[in-house]
Amino acid sequence: MPMTKKTNRTEYESPRITPLDRPMTTRPPLSHRQAQSTREIAGQDPLALLEKYGSPVVLFDGERLKKTYKSFVGAFQERYEKMHVAYSVKTNYLSSLVALLYQQGAKMEVVSGFEYAVCRRLGIPGTDITFNGPWKKNEELREAFENGSQVNLDNHDEVERVLKIAKGIPGKKKIGIRVNMDVSYPPWDKFGFNLTSGDAMAMAERILDNDELELAGLHMHVGTYIPNPDQYKKGAAALVELALRLRDKFGIAPKSLDMGGGYASSNTLRGQMLQGTATSPTPDMYAACLTEPLLHAKEKEGYEPELILEPGRALIDECGDILTTVVSVKPLRGGGRAAIIDAGVNILPTAYWYDHEVSPIATEPRPVEKVKLFGPLCMQIAVIRASVVLPPPRCGDVAALGRVGAYNFSQSMQFIYARPNYLLALDGDIHVIRREEGVEDALALESVPSTLMPVEESP
Repeated sequence: MPMTKKTNRTEYESPRITPLDRPMTTRPPLSHRQAQSTREIAGQDPLALLEKYGSPVVLFDGERLKKTYKSFVGAFQERYEKMHVAYSVKTNYLSSLVALLYQQGAKMEVVSGFEYAVCRRLGIPGTDITFNGPWKKNEELREAFENGSQVNLDNHDEVERVLKIAKGIPGKKKIGIRVNMDVSYPPWDKFGFNLTSGDAMAMAERILDNDELELAGLHMHVGTYIPNPDQYKKGAAALVELALRLRDKFGIAPKSLDMGGGYASSNTLRGQMLQGTATSPTPDMYAACLTEPLLHAKEKEGYEPELILEPGRALIDECGDILTTVVSVKPLRGGGRAAIIDAGVNILPTAYWYDHEVSPIATEPRPVEKVKLFGPLCMQIAVIRASVVLPPPRCGDVAALGRVGAYNFSQSMQFIYARPNYLLALDGDIHVIRREEGVEDALALESVPSTLMPVEESP
C-alpha cells in the first residue's frame, strides 16, 4: 500500500485592506508654501502664557483629553458594552491628569509601587487599580492585596512570593495571568507566561488549585505603538480560546480579559514617509478588530467576560504641547539653517523616535524652508527635528511642539536644565499642575560629607 506524505498546511488568510477614514492630501513644493501660524492653543494665547510662565512651558488641554477619552471608550462600547478603560499611569503620572481621567470614568493600571502610591494619594480605591509589571516588591504586593487590587502575575519567581504573602491576608486575592504569544515579529516574550508552550495554561491551573487565590482574569500586551489592529484580533482570539479551555476543564472561566495597551497616537514615527494622522488606526479600527472574537464567544459560547483596555499614548499624547522659543540661528555646513530652541530632549525624549509636529506661533506670513531643530543641550545628538518645513528662523521666534503628552514627563530628567512649568487648561482656566524646578529641588536629596566641603579661611 503506497505511503502518503503528510504536509503541514496553513489555511490561507486573505490580506486585510482597511480604508482610511480621512483624506490623504498632497502638498505643493516649498516655493509655493507658507507656514500656517498658530495664535491659540487650548483656548489660550501662547505668547501670553510664555510671558507669564517662562519658556519653555508644557501645556495640557484638559478639554481635549476628555474628548479623546470619550471617543476611545465610545468606539468600543458601541460594539461591546461590558468594558472599561484602565489608564496606563506610566504614560504620564502627573496627578492632575490621572485625577481628570479618573473623573471621566477611567480606572487605573500601574506597573510599580510608585505609580500605585500616586493613585492612592488621589483617593482612588485599590479595587479600581490593576497592578502589572515584571517586578513588584513584597510590600507592594501586600498593599495591593489588602486594598483589593487585582495583581497580574508575570513570572514564576513572583508566583512563589505571592503564595507566601497571600497566606497572611484574609480573603481571596484577585489574580490575573499575564500571557505572551506570537502575534508579531519579534514577539514580545519578556513579559508573562507563554501560551504556545503551555506555560500559561499550567499557571492558570495552579492558581485555580489554590484556596488563597482567585483567577480573576487573563492579560496580554502585544507591543507598543501597534499600527496593525489585526494583531489585537489575533491576540484577543487566543486569549478567548485559553479562557474557554479553562472553562471546559475546570468549569470556571475568568471574569475579565485584559487586552493591554500599545494603541498608536497620531504622531509620526521617524523615517515614516506618510504622516501619522494618515496612517495611525482610529479607535473604531482597533475596536472593530479587537471585539470580534469577544462577540463571537458571546454568541456561540455564551461567554461574556468584562473587556479591559489599558490605553495610555492613545489617550494623552494628543492633549500635550510644548511652547518653545528660538534662542539662536546657525548656518549648516551642508547648506540650510539650524535653529536652537530652549526645549531639549531632557523634557522631550520622544523626539528620538517621533517627528513631532512643529507649528509657528504668531508669525507673519513669509516663505518656508527646511530647517534643522536642535535643543539647547550640550549634545550633538539632541535633535528635536532633523528636517522640518518652517519660515526662515529668527531669534525670538516661538513655536509649539505637538502631541507630546505621552512618556515625555514620565521619562524627563534634570539634565543640564531643570524641568519647566507644566500647565493644564481646563474649564477656561490655567492651572500650574507642576511648578518649574530650581536648584534646591534638584539638590534636595543630596548630602555632602563635611570632609569634602571647602574650609573657610579665617579673616
